[in-house]
Amino acid sequence: MSGPVTWATSNGWSGPRIRGTHLWVPPAKPDAFDVAVAAIAEPEGPRYDKVYSCDGTGTTFGFLQWTLTSGRLQRLLSRTSALCGGAFRTRFSGPLFDTTGIYCDPHLGTMSRGGGVLASKADIRAAFTPPAGRCPKSGPDWITAQVVARLFSGLGEIPLAQRAQREFVESEIAQAIGQKRPAMGGKRIADWLYPHGWERDADSDDLAAARALFWSMWWNGPRKAEEYLSALPRLPSAEAIGRKFGLSRYARWGVRQVTAPSRSRYEKSARVIN
Repeated sequence: MSGPVTWATSNGWSGPRIRGTHLWVPPAKPDAFDVAVAAIAEPEGPRYDKVYSCDGTGTTFGFLQWTLTSGRLQRLLSRTSALCGGAFRTRFSGPLFDTTGIYCDPHLGTMSRGGGVLASKADIRAAFTPPAGRCPKSGPDWITAQVVARLFSGLGEIPLAQRAQREFVESEIAQAIGQKRPAMGGKRIADWLYPHGWERDADSDDLAAARALFWSMWWNGPRKAEEYLSALPRLPSAEAIGRKFGLSRYARWGVRQVTAPSRSRYEKSARVIN
């Protein structure tokens, strides 16, 4: 397990946090997709074994911080199980069940306890950061939450599990590009950013930067990012998309929302893109 488990709180929620030590590093010769991943990763604190479960997500895990309450972490675990095989059972799912009663079904991509699937956000919070996403600093609920955090962090140390994270982000983005989006009036992200289809290389450095900025914001708030994108012309320039997100007042995206020494999500992403 990488580093100590500490207690933290965020927006009224609370639970365990592990900063992690296994850093994701972009390839020596990154293509446009790698730049987009770097733009997402920088604000997330890019460590494969990072756990941040103090913000009402049940568990947030990995170098891109997938969450249980969104359902995306369950799908990542399915891919991880397929790659790791027995190591997944002995290092993660077996101990998780033995110590918490939580059963991870990698084939169905679900979590359950006592025979019932943990489907709602409230159920997930109660199981992973008891009692209801507001885990105390001590006592049996804190012990349970620590066990969960350590198991996730330990999973992130396994090289094949790290590979699963890298592969999963590509599959998520490739799928998201072609889906019709309600926030975009039923249009697709591809209509704005990928008119020639999914590809690993951008048409230009400017388009690569525009795509990377979009994906960083989409990762944090998909509906809002899609809404902003649909207000721009098709194939927006990096400058146009930078202004839209850099001056945003949503969450901690724009520079107007954050004061020094903190940095906005836009600034963190823009710096790594540059």
